[in-house]
This record gives sequence, structure tokens and C-alpha cells, in this order.
Amino acid sequence: MILRASALLATALIGGFMLGGCGSESASNSDASSSPTTSTDTVTVTNAWMRPAPEGGVTALYFEFHNPDATADTLTRISTPVSERTEIHTTVENDDGTTGMRELDDGLPLPADTVTTLHPGGPHVMIYDVDAALTLGDTAAATLHLSGTSHDVSASVRSSPPQ
Repeated sequence: MILRASALLATALIGGFMLGGCGSESASNSDASSSPTTSTDTVTVTNAWMRPAPEGGVTALYFEFHNPDATADTLTRISTPVSERTEIHTTVENDDGTTGMRELDDGLPLPADTVTTLHPGGPHVMIYDVDAALTLGDTAAATLHLSGTSHDVSASVRSSPPQ
């Protein structure tokens, strides 16, 4: 009798979790369509922007990556239709006191339960050899590739970060 009751309880709990998952998925989809953020599961990317650049020039992509999950991840690469060449960088201080950029060959760690901000003077994505000029007011698509998933973002071309 105890075994049968345990089996019924387990079935009810699993069914409840499955229904709860369905409800939250539709809520996420409706929220994502009305929000300027990009969201997959619980991860969101906000305030994506890049600087203007001439055709053949260089720009940088910045954004906030919200990872409320209990599991850390890594931004491994970025792809974009505006260029074939992108690199994830961090800003470092050189021995002589000047600052410079260093490519993060192993990607950018995205700690669990944290917001990671890519910004001027900090971690950022360099985009080289832009195929067509990026002018103020344009938008550009990019895909953020993580260890096990990817996230599509739309970045506004602006001269300064969104407020």
C-alpha cells in the first residue's frame, strides 16, 4: 500500500512539473515578443549595441548577459552577418601603465547567478572587416554561441551605451 501511494505521489509531482513547464514556456514566449531583450529559458541578453563603422572598418559589440541559472557557462564565439571575423576581448593594463586588448582564446566565463556586462574599457566583442557601413540607427543581428546553446540578439548601432 505504501509503495502504491508513493508511486501515485511521484506521478502527480512529475505531471505538475510538466504542466508548470508548459505554462512558463508560453509566458516566456509572450514576454519575449513584447520586450527589447532576447531570452532563452531563463537567460536574457539586454542592451545590445555596437558603434558605427565604415565598410571594411572595425566595431565592437557590447551587451549585458543575465545568467540567473545555478550553472555557469562560457561565451565561446559570436557570429554575425555583418562580418566573418569576430573576437572576444578583454581590456588589460600593460606593464607601462597603458591599456590594451587581449583576445580570450577560451571564451568569456559567464558565472552562475550573475549579470556579465560587456562594455567599453572591459570585456567586449571586436568585429573586424565590416561588410557594409554601420550607421547610427541601424540594427545588426548577432548570435552568441555558448558552451551548449546559442542566443540571437539584435544590436542597435549607437555612439554611446543605452541608458
